[in-house]
Amino acid sequence: MVCENNEWYLTKYPHGVTYKTSTEEEFVIGANGELDGKKSKINLFTCEPPS
Repeated sequence: MVCENNEWYLTKYPHGVTYKTSTEEEFVIGANGELDGKKSKINLFTCEPPS
């Protein structure tokens, strides 16, 4: 994560990016590192307590 102009961005995607279609089908892209170096703005960040 990097901060630029008071906004947070991701630049590495160790587990890729997961998304769902309108039919709730789930896909993962970029898990092989092909997205590393790209910037994605973070709008919301949450953490889960350890189980």
